[in-house]
Amino acid sequence: EYAEFLMEQITKALYQAQKDQEKVCITRAESSCKLNVFRRVMTENGIRMMPNYEVEPDRTLTVFSFYREDGGLKGRMVHYPCHANLSKDNELHPDYPGYVLEQMDQEDPGSISLFLQGCTADMRPNCVLGNQFRSATADEVRIFAELLCSDVKAAVRNEIPVAEGMKITRRSVKLSVKQELSRQDVENRLVDDREEIRQWAEKVLDKDLRDYEVLELSVLSLGGQLWYFFNAEVSMYYAIAAREWAAGTICTGYTNGMIGYLSTENQIHEGGYEPCDSAIYFAVAGTYGEAVEQEIHAVMKEAGTWKKDV
Repeated sequence: EYAEFLMEQITKALYQAQKDQEKVCITRAESSCKLNVFRRVMTENGIRMMPNYEVEPDRTLTVFSFYREDGGLKGRMVHYPCHANLSKDNELHPDYPGYVLEQMDQEDPGSISLFLQGCTADMRPNCVLGNQFRSATADEVRIFAELLCSDVKAAVRNEIPVAEGMKITRRSVKLSVKQELSRQDVENRLVDDREEIRQWAEKVLDKDLRDYEVLELSVLSLGGQLWYFFNAEVSMYYAIAAREWAAGTICTGYTNGMIGYLSTENQIHEGGYEPCDSAIYFAVAGTYGEAVEQEIHAVMKEAGTWKKDV
């Protein structure tokens, strides 16, 4: 029943979007927003998830604005690399991105804004007590949202037009997974005391204990500027590398599926939650090998050459 309801809602949204089509002028604004922090620290006991102020995080804030022919704002897309998980309270609210979008929509009635999370596999909101991350209260989440909203407003003061033209290409590549468990080992975990382990084992067996996951990469060219979309949670270093290849390139995760964390070769070597401990939450039958960074870089570069458009 839920699947049918979801499909019905998607169909309604597509129909409404189709009716709402109109010509717009697109602008882009870029700034820096200091609300995130790198979250990997090497300790005597290995990598721990703690705030690390020795590593400069990717703080690039990018805002696309869409203006109607009469000059009115039709909508905005806010792209920022920061996890949307400030609060863990048993209270229903949209966390900081929802509050940001709510405020933006209220200030420009008739517009619709979107938040796109960047490559944040190794970053978190800078909400810290001592040397540990902490959960924010609902009021603190709103304050965080107000700070981000303020930075968005400051950024769009210096927006520039985006050239016409849009196209998209897609690529997929199998990323090899290092397996240390046999089929019998996995089957034994079907009766583990921990529910998350039982669910992991069931999903892994459903996928026939495969030794790979498929990276689905989409690349959008908007006025000649590239935008990468990954079906994964991606380290900030991939976004930094993409900008080094082509200035202004944007990277977004959590698109068209989820195959877990894509860490760098060095992070995989160091270990920790992202490259190793997280595998059970994404039904990955092992851990990605250190060669995965070069494999991902290769498919990113190949996709950006536009040999085949779709």
